[in-house]
Amino acid sequence: AGGSGAGPTWDGQSGIHTHCTNTRITDPEILERRYPVLLREFSIRKGSGGQGEHPGGDGVVRELEPLRTLTMSILSERRTLQPYGLNGGEDGA
Repeated sequence: AGGSGAGPTWDGQSGIHTHCTNTRITDPEILERRYPVLLREFSIRKGSGGQGEHPGGDGVVRELEPLRTLTMSILSERRTLQPYGLNGGEDGA
């Protein structure tokens, strides 16, 4: 989950599923019931979509605490290269 990009006449949306895979934003209650983790934070990352006439949507923060030793993996994008702004808009974070 993250923010969607803005367009020439619209703002991006915050905290949504934006890609075509078989993943989704799992409800916190389901996540904690199925896996030995505690969801410490699940919130909108304010200001991460960048500034401009039509800002991109803000991403999310999900902080998990493992309740036992685990091996975890993550599927994400824009961890190394931040989202870029167009037509004078600022880059996202």
